Amino acid sequence: MIPIQNIYYLLCYAWDKLEEKERVKVSGVAGENLVNLFARVFVQGLERLFRQGLEKGYVLQSETTSRIRGKIDFGASIKQNLLQQGKVQCEYDDFQLNILPNQLIKSTIFQLLRTDGLVDEWRHKLRQFERLLQPVQVIQVQKYHFTQVRLQKHQYAYFFLLKIGALVHENLLPLEEDGRYEFASFWKQDQPMQRLFEKFIYNFYRYHHVQTPFETVKREYLRWDVTDSLNETSVRFLPRMQTDTSLISHQQKRRLIIETKFTPHTFQVHYQKESIRSEHLYQLFAYLQSEQYSNAYLDWKTEGILLYPRVKEVPTVVNWIKGKKLRVCTINLNQDWEGIEGDLLDML
Repeated sequence: MIPIQNIYYLLCYAWDKLEEKERVKVSGVAGENLVNLFARVFVQGLERLFRQGLEKGYVLQSETTSRIRGKIDFGASIKQNLLQQGKVQCEYDDFQLNILPNQLIKSTIFQLLRTDGLVDEWRHKLRQFERLLQPVQVIQVQKYHFTQVRLQKHQYAYFFLLKIGALVHENLLPLEEDGRYEFASFWKQDQPMQRLFEKFIYNFYRYHHVQTPFETVKREYLRWDVTDSLNETSVRFLPRMQTDTSLISHQQKRRLIIETKFTPHTFQVHYQKESIRSEHLYQLFAYLQSEQYSNAYLDWKTEGILLYPRVKEVPTVVNWIKGKKLRVCTINLNQDWEGIEGDLLDML
C-alpha cells in the first residue's frame, strides 16, 4: 500500500505544483482515507483563496423590465407581447461571483460533504466555506467543465483547488443511499496510477536534474527507421513513438530513456518462470533503435530503463542487446519520501 502522504506528493509532482508539497502538511492523515486527505488540502487551499479574494466575472442575465438595461431582446419581447405592457426583455452582463471556477469549487465542497468517511473537523470547516459561497450556484459537474476554465497567472490559488476538484469528481462512486458517495481507491487502479506515475517521474527529474549528470529532461517524439519506398499513407499507420522521460547529457554524450510501467507484477510468469514483460521490452528497444538515435546520436552512449513500482523485493536486471544497455528497475513507494527521492537519484 502507498502511504497517504506519498500519494499526495506524487500528485504535487504530477500536477507540476511542487510548492504545495511543503505548503500543506498531510502526515497526520492515516490509513487509506483519501476523502480526508483531499478535504484537508481543499480547506487549506480555500483559506488561501479567501485571503487572496474570490474572482468575479461577467455573467449574462436576462430580465423582463420596464426600464431598459443593456441590450433589448426584441424577438423575446414581441413573442411575449411585452411591448404592449410597457416592458421589454433585456440582456445585460452582471459582475458577480457566480462564475464557473467558483461553481466548481462550491460543487466540490457539496460532494465532499456527502462522501462517506469524512471526519467532523473537515466537515465543519467545509460547511463554513459553503456558507461563505452562498451566492454561488452548485452545478451538476461534468468532466468537461474543468477544461472550460481559463485562469490567469494571478489566479494561482484556483489552479490547485480545481485539480483537486477534478480528481474528486472522477473518483466519487454513488452509493445506494440517495445523494451519498464513497471515494474510489484510485491508487489501486492500474490506468489512473500509470498516468500519475508517468507524470511524477517526468516532473521529478525536471525538478531535480541539477542533482544528476544530465542537463536536459524532456519527452521526445521518435521516428521509425523506414525505407524511402514506404509511402506516406503506410507511414501514417505506424504507432507514434514518444518517450515518457528522456534525460540528456551533451557533456557526457549520454542519453537515457525511462519508460514507466505501473503494473501489479514486475515480471510475467510462464510455466513458473519469471521474465521481463515482452511488450515492455520490445517497446523500449524500439525507442533505442529508432532512426533519431542511430543517426543523430551515433557516437552517444544510449541506455534505457523500464521503471516499475516495487511490489516485492526484486533484483535490478541489466541486459545488453545490440550494444544497448537496458535495465529493469523498481522504486519502493511504500517508504519515507526522502528514501524515494534518494533511490530515484541513485538509479541514474
